[in-house]
Amino acid sequence: MYYVPSVGDTLLNRYYIEEILSQNDHACVAKCMDTRLDVYCALKILLGDTDAPDWAERKAAFMRAYRTQAQLNHPNIVHVSNIESREGVTFGVMELLQGPTLEQYLRGDSLGAKEIVELFLSIADAVSMAHSSLVIHRSLSPVNIILHQQGARLSPRILNFSVERDLEQLDPVWDLPYMSPEQLIDFNDSWEASDVFALCMMMHSAFAHCVPVECKSLQEYIDYYMSSDGAEPLAELMPADFVPLIRRGIRANPAERFENATELLKALKTLSSGFKLSANLTIEAPKQYPSVTPSSPVIPRRTSSLDNPIVSGGFPTTTPSSPIIAPRRPSSLGVDVSSIVKDASGELSRPMASRPSLGSVPAAPMPSRPSVQSVPAAPMPSRPSVQSVPAAPMPSRPSVQSVPVSGNTGASVMGVQYGQVNAGQYAQSGVALPPELAELYRLCRVDSVLPTGVVGSVMDINGGTEAFGVKFFEPKSDVERAVFNEGVRRLEALSRENETFESVLFHFPDSCAFLMTDTSRQSLTDSIKRNGVLQPAVAAQAALLIAQGMEFAHQHGVVNGNLKPSNLIFEEHSGIVRPVIYDLGQRLYINSVEQITFADIPYIAPELNFNLQNTNAQADIFAFGMCMVFMLLGKSMYASATKEALVAEIQACSETPQLLAIRPDIDPALAQVIQWCINFDPSGRYVRFSDVIRDLYVVYQNMLKAL
Repeated sequence: MYYVPSVGDTLLNRYYIEEILSQNDHACVAKCMDTRLDVYCALKILLGDTDAPDWAERKAAFMRAYRTQAQLNHPNIVHVSNIESREGVTFGVMELLQGPTLEQYLRGDSLGAKEIVELFLSIADAVSMAHSSLVIHRSLSPVNIILHQQGARLSPRILNFSVERDLEQLDPVWDLPYMSPEQLIDFNDSWEASDVFALCMMMHSAFAHCVPVECKSLQEYIDYYMSSDGAEPLAELMPADFVPLIRRGIRANPAERFENATELLKALKTLSSGFKLSANLTIEAPKQYPSVTPSSPVIPRRTSSLDNPIVSGGFPTTTPSSPIIAPRRPSSLGVDVSSIVKDASGELSRPMASRPSLGSVPAAPMPSRPSVQSVPAAPMPSRPSVQSVPAAPMPSRPSVQSVPVSGNTGASVMGVQYGQVNAGQYAQSGVALPPELAELYRLCRVDSVLPTGVVGSVMDINGGTEAFGVKFFEPKSDVERAVFNEGVRRLEALSRENETFESVLFHFPDSCAFLMTDTSRQSLTDSIKRNGVLQPAVAAQAALLIAQGMEFAHQHGVVNGNLKPSNLIFEEHSGIVRPVIYDLGQRLYINSVEQITFADIPYIAPELNFNLQNTNAQADIFAFGMCMVFMLLGKSMYASATKEALVAEIQACSETPQLLAIRPDIDPALAQVIQWCINFDPSGRYVRFSDVIRDLYVVYQNMLKAL
């Protein structure tokens, strides 16, 4: 069987092909609509005769490369959400990219030294993360870097990790110049230093628009490196400071190069101190580019136990460890500012050239080179010890009628008014468990009834004594049902490893319901109503824990799209109060402002234009920053009282409102971190939560010293 996809086909009753973007004898890339989630994606489809003798080997190599890259989650690595091999078709699902390859860009445009530094800081950071996971790219080149266009900026995306290549078929212009000498002799003899060689060759091409050595065939390249110590950089075509770095990176002997991308990144950061870099390391896009997806062998990213991730970020290079001890000063929320989960290595993932000096933390050592060439799968990181923050006791559970939901008084769903309903009222109020749950449990408490569902408590119908929290949802469409259940599945996987996420004990997808731990809880919104705004140090501590959770989610390929004060819940567990993220990714079906409430609008990044289907890592960072504003002000930064006026007010803003203009007494360094989160221009916003954690931790540490 030899299947050739065409426009109009629907693969596996889900992926509708709208356009064939590229095709060769081995693979086809198609623009598709995921009809389950109603979002665009790109499919890479393996082509060939399934009855051919080499088909099984080709298919295994294709899937092996996807699974390897699936271990990697970084904003500068192409995102893969699924891989399928059923009904005679093998394909991978990835994000749909807009923009040229680096090779295409450099044909018509030049980059300044600052732009090249920013570009390769991002690329080297991504490869460094891969090396720390024992994954080697093996075929880095300008054709494997997509400059993805997002508004007026281009952000690099790396393609094709761990693809198996036939040296005899590689192009002597676009492929072979970036292959290290050891790979030219034996492609499987690939190490971290081989990727360093390719990175430095690409950097040379960005500066000089050419490589330092050009040969016509594989054998000519082999002969050249066998008779020399390596190519000499064309020094007259690049800044003098970069010549020694590139010279070292392209030595013929791997032992003379930087050992891995982490060492190269450190050297590049040192050189970058002379440039005024933006918070988001990207380059400006001079013009519009069409949708492009690479035609070279494979395009993947990470899925782990989370199927179909939407967007990724990068997991911090840090691991939570013991808390810092400082004089005890409890907050009104019961969160004790005397301790905070500190990063073990504290490695700075980005230079701070254009930012105020907030302090420095030494970098963690890089693991030594593995003794084998295999690429093992990286295990899911162990559970961070977020629960280790000691705290004052959580206030007792509020009386059931006493906590109305902000901004929704009087509205109803399923015949029930918003607010908490006690155990004696739930039957009369019209709330009933879905039939699937009613066969197993009895509803013993209703905490809240919201447009997004009902939250309460259940017990075993056969007389069990253990109570479980319950949440169930009444979808208005199949898309809402699919998105809700997708969000629950991701919460379930994340909460098994990280207690910063709403627990999912049992999931009932047919009923859009799940059970969770039954505990005392209070939303950030309700807490501020009761106790007032948070002290800055308390806000910084709570925000650090939330940021660590969000970075963990981005590492595992999951964006939130629903981060707001009412979804940040303070839960009490055995005398410990911790912030927990609720309703992750359960509103990603929304695509217009009509579907969004007044209270949600301040937390949606302006560039999304109220289409949450386009949510990405930076949009989550914007929402996080606005949540910090709410912690400190008890309200948003806007004055409008109606939805229409609020939308108009935000759209009329030419720049981000300044927090210090509203509350001048806030620590300027804390205000600066928040401004880098909520910048209306994504190019001036943090690109990953690891950067937020780094800066916020230093600010918080300085606050503790001042207590």
